[in-house]
Amino acid sequence: EWTQVGSATISMATSVYIGLAVTSHNDGTLCTAVFDNISYDVVTYETCTSAKAAVDTNTSLAISRPTANTGDLLIAAVATDGDTSASIAAPSGWTLINRGCYSSAVTLGAWWKTVAASEPTTPSFTWTGGQQAYGWIMRFTGNDASPINTSATNGASSGTPTSPAVTTTVDNCMILRLGAFDNNSVTVDSPGLSGHISITADMSSVPQSLSSDIGAVSAAGSSSYSGGTWTVKGSGNGMDASATADEFQFAYESHSGDITLITHVASMTNTNSGAKAGVMVRETLDPGSKYAMMVVTPSSGTDFQVRQNANGSTNTATSGGSPPLWVKLVRTGNTFTAFQSADGSNWGTQLGSVSITMAANLYVGLCVTSHNDGTLCTASFDNVSGITATSTVGVVSGGAGYVRQQAAGSSGTSTFTLTSANSYRTLTIAIAPSDPNSNVCCQDNIVP
Repeated sequence: EWTQVGSATISMATSVYIGLAVTSHNDGTLCTAVFDNISYDVVTYETCTSAKAAVDTNTSLAISRPTANTGDLLIAAVATDGDTSASIAAPSGWTLINRGCYSSAVTLGAWWKTVAASEPTTPSFTWTGGQQAYGWIMRFTGNDASPINTSATNGASSGTPTSPAVTTTVDNCMILRLGAFDNNSVTVDSPGLSGHISITADMSSVPQSLSSDIGAVSAAGSSSYSGGTWTVKGSGNGMDASATADEFQFAYESHSGDITLITHVASMTNTNSGAKAGVMVRETLDPGSKYAMMVVTPSSGTDFQVRQNANGSTNTATSGGSPPLWVKLVRTGNTFTAFQSADGSNWGTQLGSVSITMAANLYVGLCVTSHNDGTLCTASFDNVSGITATSTVGVVSGGAGYVRQQAAGSSGTSTFTLTSANSYRTLTIAIAPSDPNSNVCCQDNIVP
């Protein structure tokens, strides 16, 4: 309930200054005042909520909306992997701003609504065809009743996706930039929009390295990656000379065609003189699969070991060396060649070259066996090349930020900053203020 203090008529210019005033009435001494629940006629970003659909079979995403007052503006954005542009939809009551896809790799949809007296707390956004998704709902105040002044979209593949310019028709619009990016391309909470206030940046799921115990090991192995170093723990008796079935831990990814695998085996525990750690190319994940590997042992030198026929025995070429040591395995067509090096630059020691007929699609990665089944051998690898640290299949990222535009006209472009080049779809939205003649100094960022 408001108590009217008074009313007065004052002739002023059309453009005036509004704000918060404090005086101590004791010159030289500061009076400190704290204000909250401030309201003024300029678009203000308030808060954001988000949600993730982290499984490739998801067809919906429920996002808990921000707490809001009647009349507030909500803008929702959903990024999905793949092309869902024909089907992605918001619940009843939301107005579409734009939805679209780039190169069947990533889709971005955006909608707005004015908060009513009664609102669902968790609106659900849907699409057909299972895909991962990342979505967020942003709350704004001080906007016009018709809040979307204009918008524009862009799509391409880059590590610095362009958010396009829009040309506004009223002063003091908020320029909101949204992006959807294929794979795990963003730095969490940092969309990298220079000169903008960040709202969100995240991915649909945290990618994990693919790893598996091959064969009947007695102790479960594991693989992890952090800060450039792989830690692989493996049990098993296997990958012996003449063995017809293998037992080891494999950190891998699928690959097609020629490849060069290189790693520095920084250390390994001496569970047995025949324990092995190194790189492998393998036709299948079956224990008796064809393979070629270049490995180092704790005290028995290095091995270039191959199985040329499924479920057949193995052949081994050996040399001297122990960790720390560099190893390299090269596949060119059906020819596999193995090397070792003390420094990772001079590869003068070639252990051999063997022809193995394998399928085009293979598994490549890091292998560890303890040669002491039931006991884990822990090996550390760094400077790994030829495989990535994580699997990004199905992952999608999203990000948003904003800046205030002072005068009507072109907003100019801006760019997001990704961790790697990927397909993207961006959307720039201009939100109109309830009073375009208002201007708040020192509030957020103001651009010409």
